[in-house]
Amino acid sequence: MKNKFKTIAIAVLIIFSVGISELKAQDKTTISVETDPLTYLFKGYSVHVRVKPKDTDRILVGAGMLLGPLFTTVKLPDFFVNLNSGNKDKGWSVEATGGYSLFGEYFFQKVNSGWFVGGQIGIQKYRIKRTLFTDQHSDYDQLVLMTYGGYTFHLFNSSFYIKPWAGIGYTPKINGSNTLNGSEYKILSTTPFVTFHVGYTF
Repeated sequence: MKNKFKTIAIAVLIIFSVGISELKAQDKTTISVETDPLTYLFKGYSVHVRVKPKDTDRILVGAGMLLGPLFTTVKLPDFFVNLNSGNKDKGWSVEATGGYSLFGEYFFQKVNSGWFVGGQIGIQKYRIKRTLFTDQHSDYDQLVLMTYGGYTFHLFNSSFYIKPWAGIGYTPKINGSNTLNGSEYKILSTTPFVTFHVGYTF
């Protein structure tokens, strides 16, 4: 586990270091707003704000959050639960109760165009339940330390863009309990991520 943490941490640090070394004078700071449409399928929402500093044309920094409707929970699909085979067919239900992250991204051409790599650090909050104990739950928090990459393309030469990406994250539990009535919900310390964002640059 320590080796996985070191590998991902080094990858994130390299991404940020390369980005900083590429700083150069540009005209202005720009702001982009993104969302992950997949969160809406699970009756939640996400909001991400990215900033391109005026001293670079290849770097984005920003923050994001995941919340449920009216700040409630987002029920995750069964395939998320079953990523760890130890949870399969055991009646577990998992809800995301919130998430907050900081991001840094480096683009090989220019911001919000073409291939990019990124790093993320954040906290994801979860609630677990079981079908046998519907009136009980446990809550826990996970660290998210992730490196990822993807491709950004604009729609009809407009300021709207689509941004598919995939990554691998080190996601250990850092707080709370992942047991319920003596049964342990198995948490993956390394988790794959695949999704896409839709955004607009102002």
